[in-house]
Amino acid sequence: MKTPTPPKPTLTTGQLYKQLEAECLKEDTRGEKGVQMKEAAELLAKEIGQKKLVFRVFYAMVCDRLDFTPKRSHFNNVCNKYWEVSKDSSGLIWVDLSKPKTPKNSR
Repeated sequence: MKTPTPPKPTLTTGQLYKQLEAECLKEDTRGEKGVQMKEAAELLAKEIGQKKLVFRVFYAMVCDRLDFTPKRSHFNNVCNKYWEVSKDSSGLIWVDLSKPKTPKNSR
């Protein structure tokens, strides 16, 4: 025998908006994690002493420095937004911090 679930309260559009807005405000500000990744990446490259780094290794090392673990796709988006990213003939993906991009859509 299934236990009936109580019906969800019906929210007005205004109430729903306020509820969703409150949830968004609890989360980090949009872009804040991207900025943290960018700063950690630049510090790491400075410590290593290289400006062109293998993406996979770079991602793993940046993750070790952050207090959160970004999705690989999020880190990839940050790299593509701020620096030139290329793939060599053997399939390795490189991030070149010596070739910064001007972000098209800064938030």
